[in-house]
Amino acid sequence: MNSILFRYLLVGYFKTLLKVVLFFYCFGIIFNLFEEIEFFKNLNTSILTPLLLTFLFIPGMLIQLFPFIVFVTSLKFFLDIRNNRDLISMKIFGFSNFKIFLILAFTSFILGWFLLFFINPMTSVMSKYYEKTKSYYSKDIDHLVSFNKNGMWIKENLKEGQRIISAK
Repeated sequence: MNSILFRYLLVGYFKTLLKVVLFFYCFGIIFNLFEEIEFFKNLNTSILTPLLLTFLFIPGMLIQLFPFIVFVTSLKFFLDIRNNRDLISMKIFGFSNFKIFLILAFTSFILGWFLLFFINPMTSVMSKYYEKTKSYYSKDIDHLVSFNKNGMWIKENLKEGQRIISAK
């Protein structure tokens, strides 16, 4: 009976995780697509370029939002099993809230390691291609702003040369 409940918890959690990831993916597509279309509106490119760049950018964004996605997924899953009265049934069969939490926490931990070692390298390649393509089309920009651990850096191209400004 415990293996059936364990499988029920995992399948329900992964279904909820899939729904939340798709929700964030759709919102990411909508918001980033508007930004990419705005960037490419004056350039002579097809509509496929902003679409491709959007689909390359979203997985990296999802990786960065993954802790928040796991939090929202866990919240929704616990609310769903509480509202379905499945939580009461699980408690009758010996599952405490803490045991359910440990199962989901361990599952999230393993999923995080999987994302770190298998999905993250693919998203970094996609992000690199995204940055290369975006920089190719933004060659007409005469300034560059960068934020890093050393502060803010601004590079401007002037007629008499370049000017670099830094601030902490």
